[in-house]
Amino acid sequence: INAEYMGEKGASTVDPISADFRERVVQPKLREHFKRDEFIGRINEILYFLPFTQKELQELAIRELDKWKQNAHKRHGIDLTWDEDVVAMLAGAYNVRYGARSIQHEVERKLVSKLAKAHERDQIGKGSTIRVGLTADGEDVNLFKS
Repeated sequence: INAEYMGEKGASTVDPISADFRERVVQPKLREHFKRDEFIGRINEILYFLPFTQKELQELAIRELDKWKQNAHKRHGIDLTWDEDVVAMLAGAYNVRYGARSIQHEVERKLVSKLAKAHERDQIGKGSTIRVGLTADGEDVNLFKS
């Protein structure tokens, strides 16, 4: 059964899993695994994890960017801004197998490592304002110092 954590914001009070789906798909999987009904009877609750929507993926990307924005400002006095297409590119890096971590890793790989290198080379520092944009091919990020 495909699974992803929806988080508090994405949680819905409406049960999106139909009774038919539970009977046709979930129950046979439980019977196949546990073999005996007395084991299945001990299951109190089943949590279903649904894939993220595109909007939720973008919210995750923004949340991750905000985390690093606060970090950069607090630790180094650097202000970060980003273009909307950066959010879309990062959200597009989502991999259902790795879940939300795939977006975290993409932000670290594409943005944080570049910021760290630029900071080490004294290209950016306290008081810098950095705008994050996409490269011409849309596959990577560029840092623009204001």
